[in-house]
Amino acid sequence: MSIRDLDVSAIQVLERNVAPVAGMLSNTRGQGEAVREIQGTVIITFAELEKDNEAIILNPDVRAYLRELHNAMPHLFYYLHPEPGFGSVSGFIIAFSDDSNIGTIDGQIYAKPDEKVSEMLIDRLVQAARFAEERADDWQGVIQGFADSVTPEIMASVLARMTTASD
Repeated sequence: MSIRDLDVSAIQVLERNVAPVAGMLSNTRGQGEAVREIQGTVIITFAELEKDNEAIILNPDVRAYLRELHNAMPHLFYYLHPEPGFGSVSGFIIAFSDDSNIGTIDGQIYAKPDEKVSEMLIDRLVQAARFAEERADDWQGVIQGFADSVTPEIMASVLARMTTASD
């Protein structure tokens, strides 16, 4: 599986213009095989805004852009690379968390999701699973890819909602 780096320009971030990214991903929306080819391969970067010794995810404009993108595409996790090192889940949590829930330990950024952010994360993972299911993709495989990035409780909630919905 190759990784697809979607680099968002500074102007798109500052204008909260998610249309280019959403449009690129939506171009394959109705095409089953084309959609499945890019499932789990996308990482979103912000090269123009990167600064030495500053974590890009703490940039308020990047956080606002990610909120806008996730709101425009509730199933975005379907496309995002699930491995923790690529920051799909942590980026979501930091983007939607209050500043008081974000910190650093030994140079590592963390965010402790409150109940609202946890519920949003569960909902977005369910949306990704439903998107996969609608395209005859393995929704369980898509969601299990995020198992190392979320708590067992969040994963159990996602699986329970999908299982209940399938019954």
